[in-house]
Amino acid sequence: DFVGRVFSSDKHRTVAEILGNTKTMIQSYLVGLLLEMLIMTTLYTTVLLVVGVQYAFVLAVMGALLNLIPYIGGLIALSLAILMALITGTPMQALFVLIGYVVIQAVDNNFLVPKIVASKVKVNALVSIAGDYRTVMRLVSRFHDVRANDVAVAVAAAAAVPPLRHRLTIAP
Repeated sequence: DFVGRVFSSDKHRTVAEILGNTKTMIQSYLVGLLLEMLIMTTLYTTVLLVVGVQYAFVLAVMGALLNLIPYIGGLIALSLAILMALITGTPMQALFVLIGYVVIQAVDNNFLVPKIVASKVKVNALVSIAGDYRTVMRLVSRFHDVRANDVAVAVAAAAAVPPLRHRLTIAP
């Protein structure tokens, strides 16, 4: 019903196809996040158990959940694990926790996330950057005479990816 009001009738099928593809991609992304959380929980638990930190599994699950928060989530998880190591263990255990978490984050950021995103969502990083650029250009085009889709197609062509299949315009 909303689609019928916003887009012209000749675009309904295209919009429905795009919405269906978007739903599938979001579901795949969420499955990828769950897989990453499982892997991160396993890695965190292994490090914390080897180092001898109490409540290793609880800290690992919290760490995997916090890892979903960009930038600060990993730092909060690290801080909690180090704090627990200092409270229940020794400074040397805290140092080993720090080293373990840094290695795990490096593996996560440079291997797990790109592989999971590529396999579950079927996009590469350059395409996602172009998609973000397209969103920004759409916002800018509301205030300037810039055609966001044309810019996105040019960016996609420059990135050597196939151009967008559909061109949508908001009905007047």
